[in-house]
Amino acid sequence: MKRIAASSLALATGLSMLAGGVWASDTATVMVFDASGSMWNRMDGDITRIEVARDVMADFFASRDAEGPLAVIAYGHRERGNCADIEVVAELDRHDPAQLADRLRGLNPQGMTPLADSLALARAQIPPTAESADIILVTDGLENCDGDPCALAAEIADSGIDIRAHVVGFGMSGNEVESLACVPEQTGGMLFETNSGSELAQALTTVSEPEPQPADLTFRAVDARNGAALDTADWEIVETDSGESVASADGQGTIDAVLDAGSYQISATAPGFEGTLDLDAEDGMTGTQDVPLDKVLATLTLQGVAAETGEALSDVTWTLIDLETESAIEEEAQGEQTTLLLPAGDYMVQGRADELEGQEQVFATLDEDISLQVELAMDLPDVTISGPETATAGETVTLEWSDTIHPRDIISIVPMGADEGERGVWRRAGENSALELTAPAEPGLYEMRYTLDAGNRTLASAPIEIVEGSTSISGPETATAGETVTLEWSETIHPRDIISIVPMGADEGERGVWRRAGENSSLELTAPAEPGLYELRYTLDAGNRTLASAPIEIVEGSTSISGPETATA
Repeated sequence: MKRIAASSLALATGLSMLAGGVWASDTATVMVFDASGSMWNRMDGDITRIEVARDVMADFFASRDAEGPLAVIAYGHRERGNCADIEVVAELDRHDPAQLADRLRGLNPQGMTPLADSLALARAQIPPTAESADIILVTDGLENCDGDPCALAAEIADSGIDIRAHVVGFGMSGNEVESLACVPEQTGGMLFETNSGSELAQALTTVSEPEPQPADLTFRAVDARNGAALDTADWEIVETDSGESVASADGQGTIDAVLDAGSYQISATAPGFEGTLDLDAEDGMTGTQDVPLDKVLATLTLQGVAAETGEALSDVTWTLIDLETESAIEEEAQGEQTTLLLPAGDYMVQGRADELEGQEQVFATLDEDISLQVELAMDLPDVTISGPETATAGETVTLEWSDTIHPRDIISIVPMGADEGERGVWRRAGENSALELTAPAEPGLYEMRYTLDAGNRTLASAPIEIVEGSTSISGPETATAGETVTLEWSETIHPRDIISIVPMGADEGERGVWRRAGENSSLELTAPAEPGLYELRYTLDAGNRTLASAPIEIVEGSTSISGPETATA
C-alpha cells in the first residue's frame, strides 16, 4: 500500500514530511481551530471559550488514534483585523498528543474569522493519494472576511477525493449554525451545535469515530443433507425488526448483499428445497454464508431400458401411483431420462414406450435422491410349464406347457437360478404342448423353463429335483476271450443308456464293447479278445456317468484240432 511505503521512507530518512511534499496516506484528518478574538467570550461558569476549547482539544488529541495522520490549522491568533492570519500549526503527520495540546495552548485569540480561506488551506493539506479525508471546522462565529464557505464546500465536493467537511459551532446560536449547514450538506459531513465543553467533546468524538462499514456478504444455497452447493435458488432477505425486504433474486445459486448492522432472515427456495438463515449482521462483516436448504420433495430420476437389449429408451410415458393415496402422476419424458419432484412415499412406477411396458415399485425418500431404471418389454401372454417334481438322473421326463408363443421357443431343464438364456437340456417347442427331455446326469435342483427364442426371455418356470438313479449290473465272474457273455441289470433308466465291458479302471465315458440298453433288462455282448481284468458297466447316455459296475476276468481260450495224416489230391 502507498501508506506503508511512505511510512517506511519517513522512518528511513528520519523525516515525517518533505519540504513542499505531502503525507502519502489513504486517509487524513485536518482540524481547523478558531483562535479569533471572540474566543475570549465567557461561557457559563465564568470561563472563556478558548479555555474550554483548549482543554477539550487536549483530551481529543489524547484519545484519538495517534496512527491516523492529522494536520491542525488555526486562524485569528497572530494579528488583529488581518483576514490572512491563518497558520498550519501542525503539518499532516503522526503527532505527540501532548505537543499538539501545547501548541494550541500557546495560541492568543485576537483576530478575524476567515472560514472560507481556512477551509481552502485545510483542503490543500490533503494529499492526492488519499482515498478519503475529514476536515473538522471548530468555530464560534461566522465568516467575516468576505469569503463564501458554501461555494468552497462545492469545490471540495468536486475535488475527486471523498472529503467530508464537518462544522462544529461552539457558543453560536441555532440560526448561526444553520447558516453553515451548506458545508456538511454538500460534502457528506456532519453539523453540530455545541454550547459546553461536554457537547464540544461529544461532537469531536462523533466526527472522529470510524464510519460504520456495512456487512458485505455472499449467501450460498446448499443442500442441508450433505452441504453440496445448489445451482439455482430464489432469494429474499428481510430485515427482522421492520419486516422490510432489502434484497431478492431469482434463479441463482448465490446472492450478494450489503447490509447495515442488524438482524435479518435470509430465505431461499430451490426445486424440492427450502430453508432460512437467521443472521445478526455486524459492521465490516464479510465472506460467504451458507444457507442450508432442507429437502421438502423427494427427487426421483427415471430411465426406461429395453428388456431384451438393455438399450436406453427415449420419450417414455411415466405413470406413478401413490400406493397409500392411490393418486396418480403422469409425466411425458423428453429424452432418455426424466426427473420428478414428489412427496416422499411408496410408489408403483409404470413406464410405456410404444408396445413396450414395465413397472417397478420404489420408496421415494427425502434422505437421498433416487435413480430408477425400469425394464420395458412387450406385454406377452401368460404361459405355465409343468413336469414331475422329481426325476432320476438320465431318465426321460415329460414337460407340458399351457400355450406355445412361437414354434422356435425353447423348452429346457437348467440348473436352478441359471442365467437368462442358458439352455441346459432343451428342445424346440414346435407346435406341441408337451415333449420329452432326458433328465440331466448330475443330481441337484433344476428348473423347467419356457424361454422365448426372440431375446432369450424366460416366460415360465417350475422347479424339478434330479435325484441319483439306482440300478445294478451282473454277469459271469470270468469269461473266455471272444465268447458270448450275457449281462443283466436291475432297472433301465433310459433306453439309450450304455451296457458295456471295458478295461478295469477305464475313464468315465469309455465304451469298449457295448450296446444300448433299449427296453431290456439283459443282453449279450462278445467278450474282449485280450485276456485281463475288465468291468461290466451301466453308463447313463446323459453325461456318460457310470451308475453301476461289476468285475469280470477275461481268460485265454483253450482248444485243439485234428484230421487225417494224409489225403488224396
